[in-house]
Amino acid sequence: MPVSVVSAQTQTMPVQQAQEQNKPDLTTYKELTLETAQNLALQHHPRLQAVQYEIAATAAGRQQAEAWRNPEIAVEPQNVAGNDGGFHGSEVTLSLRQELPINGALTLAGQAAGQKEIVARCEAAEEKRTFLAEVYLSFYQCLLSQQRVEQLRQIAETAATLLDKTRRMVDAGKNPQVDLLKVEVSHASLLVRYVEAQNTQLIATKRLSSLICRSDSPLPPLRGELLPVFTLLPWTHYQERLMQHPRLSKWQAEQRRANLQKQEASAQIWPNPEVTFGVRRDYAGPENSLVFGLALPLPLWNQNSGAVAEAEALQQKALAQENAERKVLGDELFAAYQQALTARHNIERYEKHILPASRQARELTYQGYEQGKITLLETITAQQTEIEAHLSFLQEVENLHTALAALYRLTDVAAGRE
Repeated sequence: MPVSVVSAQTQTMPVQQAQEQNKPDLTTYKELTLETAQNLALQHHPRLQAVQYEIAATAAGRQQAEAWRNPEIAVEPQNVAGNDGGFHGSEVTLSLRQELPINGALTLAGQAAGQKEIVARCEAAEEKRTFLAEVYLSFYQCLLSQQRVEQLRQIAETAATLLDKTRRMVDAGKNPQVDLLKVEVSHASLLVRYVEAQNTQLIATKRLSSLICRSDSPLPPLRGELLPVFTLLPWTHYQERLMQHPRLSKWQAEQRRANLQKQEASAQIWPNPEVTFGVRRDYAGPENSLVFGLALPLPLWNQNSGAVAEAEALQQKALAQENAERKVLGDELFAAYQQALTARHNIERYEKHILPASRQARELTYQGYEQGKITLLETITAQQTEIEAHLSFLQEVENLHTALAALYRLTDVAAGRE
């Protein structure tokens, strides 16, 4: 969704008032989906508005670069205080001077400024990708944090039940006091992790609220699948899309811009001529005459060689930057793709084997403990194993979403969809 540049009227408002008017009203939303969050962020966040202003500034700069220099009006009185005194024997010339941009430098300057506008648009495209990836990851981190809190709450309730049963058995003399201490330590440790998870949820929610410009309002309930259906495309597809990354396009535009600046500097070796047209009044005659002049600067001492060399160096620098960025982006893409493959594989193992087995092991252990067949230490170990399995599973889900966000930022491919 394109972000429009705010009007000049908005710019004249007090900053606080303009910011308040630009905030979305979350009370109108019964729930918040990923698509809604991304649309709100695109419409209201000042980061995207800033890059649109940069585009507007470069477009204005291109317009200015293509403009002719203003003409000059000159008045030249001569012999004002001559033998005849006053203006009677003087001559006055009124002329108009205009530089003629015939060496092509003006056109090249406009084209170079146009490349600068392309650079700004590339930077805006990259900023938009990066921003949407941040919103995507923040949204799922909120969902994951909610899930962590819920999982720990359920397990904490189960642990509290175990603690209550152990306390009754100790009071009845069926178990030693040390068993109660072990269960209390395990339960207290679980509560610590539960509080930590709540704090993580609070931070994640605050981050998402900030991205949609409503950090001072509570978020509506989030709606979304923790593991949405996605397709991990072939590696070659991501490689091809990476070559269209705005950062590479930016440095290609910088190369074209430097080449145009080199041509402009070469054209300016012979500066533009200046023509003069005017009228001369001879008060002694009196008589009038037309005046015409042509001035052509001679490149004797300054042949603009420094500007030409500077443009050549900038062109080579932009080429080197493109090659360096291609390598950096390629390394990031490889890491993100491998992370996505690994996370997807691990998630499947957790869903099919680890989570069901850990849950069944904990239930059977609790039953055996109540029947006196399983020791308390085995019961606590089974409980902790289930906790770690759930938290590790959620971490793998977060790793997957982190990888998908990186793939989108690098290739503009969201979860396998074009």
